[in-house]
Amino acid sequence: MAGNPPKELSFVTATKLEHFKDRGVMQKVRKAVMRDYLDKAKDDPKTTDVRAKKKSPPATQPIKSEPQSAVMPPPETVRRPDSGFRRDSHTSYERRRPSRPASIASSSGDSSSGKSTKAINPVIRPTPNQESLFALADSLNKHAAPPSTYPGQSNLDPILAPGSTIAAEKMSYLVAFTRRPQDAWQPPVPDPFANHDALPTTVDLDRLKVTCATYFGSHGMSEKWLPLMLTAPHAFLASLCISAPYSDLMAADQSGDEPASYADTRQTMEILDIVPRMINDKLNENGPSDSNITAVVQLLLGQLSSPYTALIGSHQNALKRMVNLRGGLDKLGGNGALALNLVITHTEANILRNEPGEPAYTQWMASYLAKNPTFAATSPEGPLHWVRNGMRSIAASPLCRSETLELILLMQELTEKVIRLRTLEENEREGNMDVIISQATEKSRIMDRIRGIVLRTHEMPPCHRMNPGGTPDWIYESIRLTSLLFSHAVWYHRPLHHNFECSLGCQYRITPEMIQDAVRHTALKPFWDHLAGVCYWVLMISAAACHDPIGETTSDVGSPKQSLSPRSPTRPATTIPTPLPPHRSTRVTATPPPPARPATVVPVPSSSSSSSTASTIQAPAAPTESFLRAANTYSAGKRLFEEYYQSRETNFIDGQLSDMRISEGTAAEGSQFVTAAPATQHQDEGDDGIYEPQCVPLYFRDTGFAGYEAYAGPTGYSGEETGQAATATTVVESSDEGQEHMEGQRRRRRRMEKRVSDGEMERRKQAEKRAYVKRFLTANAVRVSLLLRFEHVGATVESVKRLEEVTRWLNRL
Repeated sequence: MAGNPPKELSFVTATKLEHFKDRGVMQKVRKAVMRDYLDKAKDDPKTTDVRAKKKSPPATQPIKSEPQSAVMPPPETVRRPDSGFRRDSHTSYERRRPSRPASIASSSGDSSSGKSTKAINPVIRPTPNQESLFALADSLNKHAAPPSTYPGQSNLDPILAPGSTIAAEKMSYLVAFTRRPQDAWQPPVPDPFANHDALPTTVDLDRLKVTCATYFGSHGMSEKWLPLMLTAPHAFLASLCISAPYSDLMAADQSGDEPASYADTRQTMEILDIVPRMINDKLNENGPSDSNITAVVQLLLGQLSSPYTALIGSHQNALKRMVNLRGGLDKLGGNGALALNLVITHTEANILRNEPGEPAYTQWMASYLAKNPTFAATSPEGPLHWVRNGMRSIAASPLCRSETLELILLMQELTEKVIRLRTLEENEREGNMDVIISQATEKSRIMDRIRGIVLRTHEMPPCHRMNPGGTPDWIYESIRLTSLLFSHAVWYHRPLHHNFECSLGCQYRITPEMIQDAVRHTALKPFWDHLAGVCYWVLMISAAACHDPIGETTSDVGSPKQSLSPRSPTRPATTIPTPLPPHRSTRVTATPPPPARPATVVPVPSSSSSSSTASTIQAPAAPTESFLRAANTYSAGKRLFEEYYQSRETNFIDGQLSDMRISEGTAAEGSQFVTAAPATQHQDEGDDGIYEPQCVPLYFRDTGFAGYEAYAGPTGYSGEETGQAATATTVVESSDEGQEHMEGQRRRRRRMEKRVSDGEMERRKQAEKRAYVKRFLTANAVRVSLLLRFEHVGATVESVKRLEEVTRWLNRL
């Protein structure tokens, strides 16, 4: 011991005594003490501590120590938890060699590659054990049952049972995990979620909840948003409106089929048909309570990436009415979390739909940034947010090459110039001639610089020219294509969705389909490591470029300019506000009441079918009180979902689902909201008596719902399977009658297709492809935004505010 070199001492400094108890200081002290203990234990041959027996990492790998001073800013501005995950991410990404396109479900975390890769972004604090949950969710989605199964056939999904090794209260809302076959002999774990009947095979609430908690969960969300979700079962269940579209997109992307399969949105349609009806009934009972606002915000988030974008405006109007009744955003509960989520969601929805922002919400963001002017050093920097010049936090990422960084800095400067130009133009409108003359020189300099940025962006080479014969850098290519699209819009002062050829260098159109194809090749699950802010910018710009001002649906027999018609038989319920009386004195707050005792539970039977799932998380011996609280809330939500599902009455007219009705309950006296009236089906028959829908959302095809392609079955299934398949309704026919009915539907469909030209069919396929690309980009933009907004509030608010200012200038609003 005497010959050993002297150990390096660690020092902590503080300006006040109480600062020595800060979390960062205490963490540094604990690290130093533990490091000293392990060093001594390694020299002790009698030690039994397994941590001391572990081998040190090779010198060629990054050492998990304090970050380098040349890369990271001073320690007083760094979040210690984030910097730790940053080092883990560098280790995993430097060992990773992408060799094939990565889908949403398989990118960065594919166990088949034989390499352990992180699925958690380093700038997002994960919930405990979330790395294992990624593998579990991927496995559940991979082995999920087909949307249509034989009548009476058991669900092909693995048996789901509650369980978790997670002790932290923040993860108590994860409600369904798998059991291994070898655990079947053990005493069954009480299942607080099993006190309900089997749900229909068209929707799997457990899988959707696991997907939601895995892909959309974070430490910040569990601290700030989860208490609001637990205030009511329908608020908890409304989170499935976010995960259902994402799960449908994940399955479509994982299959790798032709665009015809992109229309399979079964779970999305079921969730968005039933959950909005629950919310409407609760609005009639409780009005603008915190739980109802929470539910509507999540419904709005989910519908951004669903086929039902025509309903977004009604949800926004309902939210504005409820906020006004509560007396403003500052009167909402959740310690500001509800107002934050509402403002960001509402503003992003307007950006994606090329609508002007709400002045009150824009003012709220400006006020928040004025009160919180500083940002953490690990903020997700990008074209919309930067902590310091040079963006050193992303320059050190192994995913950011020099050309990538140059593009990001160019887009940051272009964003600054556009915002400044918008400010000058507003001053001119409000000022006199002297103001116009005084600003003329500055405007001229800005325009010259914008031209230089646009020309330099066009000079950046495509990825295949940068590394001939090697693996393309798809992150660089995604940023390059998005930069070109954004530069075109700025140079021509046109909205992002105005697609036109550029005469400055590229000589071709940059389309969202090109960007989506490049994004699909990237590690999208962890959204680009420290380039998360850049990923958010790419997804939001490209998703906004998908906006279709004509409408979100196409007519199968008429003009594509028609919008979603009330005659559409499966149109989800909407939150339609009516004149409201003053808000009641009672109000649901973000603080959950004491948990109730769990109801009588039913053990889950064991099954060998769970062998298809590789990842297993064992159930705790004694669930915590908060776990039971979440379990009861989710169980109540499942019972509520089943009640609405079973009470829905369906009628069929020549195979068309029509007149969908549901028990809407008894509205409270002085009802504040009304439930949307059920849709009415009108028939229009052709010369041969074939039903011809006048306006059918193109997403309904091959989904078992309305449209002339109903009961055709999803792509990849044989006629014998689809002939006996149970539809996405509660109606189950006998095998003979069902087969005869399906054959009749197929004959009608073939006759209909013969009357459509090849050019028309190709146009429809292209429309389906564009619709899928829009939903793909929007769903991932929503996911990145949700994960960032609760971890980096200031950075996300600033990014959204700047993006809203840029799009407002582009749209000339």
